[in-house]
Amino acid sequence: MNDLTDTCSSDSDDSEHNDESNSNSTTTTTTTLSHEVLDVFKHHVLEPKNNCVLFQVRKTIRERIFPFMKFCNESVLRMVKLREENNILHLLLSDVNRLDDSDVNRAKFWLTYKREVPTVITIRKTEVSNGIKEVVFNGKML
Repeated sequence: MNDLTDTCSSDSDDSEHNDESNSNSTTTTTTTLSHEVLDVFKHHVLEPKNNCVLFQVRKTIRERIFPFMKFCNESVLRMVKLREENNILHLLLSDVNRLDDSDVNRAKFWLTYKREVPTVITIRKTEVSNGIKEVVFNGKML
């Protein structure tokens, strides 16, 4: 979105210099990219699931996301931004070495693996809770 805002502000600056052809091509490119990403979300385009990537996604959720995020619902998943740093998607892409992916590929990746987030968090909460219960019930204080 910042690219679109920057493009719009540069359009007004360029009009003073009578260089409209350059600003129009930039606007078209930005708009086309946005439409491609919107189409991915609108048509729910997924990338092929890869078991190795799925394993790493689950591991990242367990080890890096669960420590700071204990609850997750659909509204949380909808708020994830494609290009924001230090969010769920950024951590996942970082751990599978795909931070250089385009917005379209990021969107496909997110749509493919986002359902793992609440599932793995719920499983991890249950594991931790069961571990606490075992310690308390058996009197095993570490």
